[in-house]
Amino acid sequence: MSYVSLQEAATEIHARTTIDVTATQLLRAGAAGELLVVEWFSSTMRNLNAHKDEEVLGLLVVAARYLGDIEADGEAFVAGAFSLDGSAAYAPNIKRTREQLRIRRPDLESFIARIENATREQALASGGATAIFKVKKGEAWVSAGELLNWIADTAEPPDERPPTIATLHTQTHIGTSESGGPHYRQDDVTAADWVTLDAAWQGLPPVKNATRDNWGRYCEALEQWKRDHPDDAPAWRLSPTFTDPKRLTQARRMKVFNGHFDWLKKQMTAGEIKGLDAARLPAVHPGPGVFIPLADARKYLEGAGYTLSTEDDEPAPAKQADTQPQALTPTAAPLPPAGAVSSVQAGALPPPLTTADIAECFAGLYWDTAEKWKKPLGSPPDWLRACRVQQGQRGVRESLWDPVKIARALVTKGLIGGIRARARFQTKERMKPWLEAWITYEADFIDTV
Repeated sequence: MSYVSLQEAATEIHARTTIDVTATQLLRAGAAGELLVVEWFSSTMRNLNAHKDEEVLGLLVVAARYLGDIEADGEAFVAGAFSLDGSAAYAPNIKRTREQLRIRRPDLESFIARIENATREQALASGGATAIFKVKKGEAWVSAGELLNWIADTAEPPDERPPTIATLHTQTHIGTSESGGPHYRQDDVTAADWVTLDAAWQGLPPVKNATRDNWGRYCEALEQWKRDHPDDAPAWRLSPTFTDPKRLTQARRMKVFNGHFDWLKKQMTAGEIKGLDAARLPAVHPGPGVFIPLADARKYLEGAGYTLSTEDDEPAPAKQADTQPQALTPTAAPLPPAGAVSSVQAGALPPPLTTADIAECFAGLYWDTAEKWKKPLGSPPDWLRACRVQQGQRGVRESLWDPVKIARALVTKGLIGGIRARARFQTKERMKPWLEAWITYEADFIDTV
């Protein structure tokens, strides 16, 4: 089966890793956006992207906000869900219980791999093998972006493995949809189907090792077998899904980066950590060109379980003592050069957008015009306030915003679909620098062909 219940998933995790995980904890992971939780729907519901009612028969991703309600009450009225590829948002408006929720097999495999990695990292940390952030000798300031990128890269190292097959189903043509296109029924591969596939794929590597790049060989072999055996040829076609380790890792890395960005920003706003921007002015968020004192960087890293080391920390080679005492002249810690941005930081998050930019770029998504967007941006509700990078000052400066967080909130709330969000990052000049960050976020929802 291509999916399991929450309890079945918890039991399997314990059997494979000896880690105790409950169904409730898995539900909380879904509510926190760490795990995709799905449910089978079979009804007519509103497609919020196409603005029309559609007949839905299959799995949809339950919006995270409703998972919290289900955890609290055991059931909830689900008014928002997404297609598995993230391209469409629906309004099921159907009550669902904890027992009806499911986890897809590829998502479970990814989740198990992550908790195993976390367990290994915890074991290494307890044994004294702590990751070390190294700073060159004499440097008294650290790039905030370089610090955040190092933490993200350390927590989620790149995974260059190719996309591999995760699930396999058959699709049988059963008629024409309301839009005039073909309509298919999707089924699990049966034992009889596997007899056909094994015969067609003789000489090929086991299909469990198939990748997106070589999947065409399996399709060609099956079609050739159908031509050679017309009397036994099945009417169905195959529908695979693939897990992309690289994109999943990038998405998890972005989560780590954003989480530490928010936490470091909170400490800078509270004055617990100081920062200077490229103009030598106090900075209250770790954006591009921002540097923080070495001592504050060390304190932050130690709080996250890491170590900061400089060449000054290493023992100097022994030398003959000078017979004459030397005067000690205090020197000010050197500031980073004006406008300096490290190469690592340059590849981090682009500069945040102003209120005017956001209003213009998001006009037509939820609120119809730029003017209608400016009012909530000026007095934001809680969900929009969480997307603000820096609060403005009337008559002095505009507020600064993270467009990925705004788009993510709109999609999560079921107000727009992923395709409409991506289109803005692709077409609006101010948002194009953020396109890579948005695509990385999309990997949380897109792992199918």
